[in-house]
Amino acid sequence: MLPRRNRLKLRRDFSQVYRRGRRRESPKATLLSLRRRSGALSAESSRIGFAVSKKVGKAHDRNRIKRRLREAIRSLPVREGFDVVLVARPGSTDLDFAAVRELVAQLFSASGLLGDVTAETSA
Repeated sequence: MLPRRNRLKLRRDFSQVYRRGRRRESPKATLLSLRRRSGALSAESSRIGFAVSKKVGKAHDRNRIKRRLREAIRSLPVREGFDVVLVARPGSTDLDFAAVRELVAQLFSASGLLGDVTAETSA
């Protein structure tokens, strides 16, 4: 589970990312990202939210893909100061965890949201 400070939970925050965020798409998922204002509360950490519609599958399928997305993000060095929404598309439930991790890494990399890996490993 992501720490509370790293979760995007409020409807208005999701709406703002949907309206103003930059979009990166793949056949299995979409990533929307929005840079937060520098004066925003807790601007030092990025917040991540997940959207999985009923088109993706039944409740247990939607919950499984959300768990896999959360776990895949935990291992990534995400840049600070962004609000991010990951939207799972139909067919994403067919992916195994390694494929989900690769998909998430590609979307974050294409969006420029991956931090410096060397800084985290050398500390």
